[in-house]
Amino acid sequence: MKRLMVKMTQKIEYIVDKLPWTYKFFESYYDKVVENEIKLASIKPTDRILCIGGGPCPSTAIQLHQKTGAKVWVIDNDRDAILTARKNIDKLNLSDFIKVKFSDGTNIDAYNFTVVHIALQVYPKNKVFRKITDSCRPGTKIMVRIEDEKFSKLYSLFETDNIRVDSKIYHKKKNLNYTMLHVKTGDVNEEIPYSSTAAVGIAT
Repeated sequence: MKRLMVKMTQKIEYIVDKLPWTYKFFESYYDKVVENEIKLASIKPTDRILCIGGGPCPSTAIQLHQKTGAKVWVIDNDRDAILTARKNIDKLNLSDFIKVKFSDGTNIDAYNFTVVHIALQVYPKNKVFRKITDSCRPGTKIMVRIEDEKFSKLYSLFETDNIRVDSKIYHKKKNLNYTMLHVKTGDVNEEIPYSSTAAVGIAT
């Protein structure tokens, strides 16, 4: 059921490639959500943002760049979605600012990023979150979108019992309840083991 929701979302997003004007729908849907998330994480133009789970139409990544000026890297584990996302970004002349790569959130190295955004459709969320917290530097801001309880069977469950939630912001969306923020603690000068094989081609 959870994977079905991902596929359904992707099918809707593929429409943008065939009918570019439909992007306005996604732009409108995510506009306030992204604005709230920018405030939540206090995103600056100098931040390096990693979006996990971009899909064929990475509207969140696009708006994060357009609203803050920060550079964004998007990863997705669906090759077809990656190819379509690149075309959609090209059409908006944003290829110099938003990079889309084929990768999986459970394998990614977040060492080079200051902000990480985990999409609602990402699966499995907790495993991806652990990988991010293990590989990112202290001070990195991690945002996770959490579904409304009524839609919990359609998305990957995110257990927060053993996770420190530093802040959260609620959204007025039927399926999206809130975005939580977790800031990795530790000495900012602390050395984190860096895996060049995991991060190669992502944060360049």
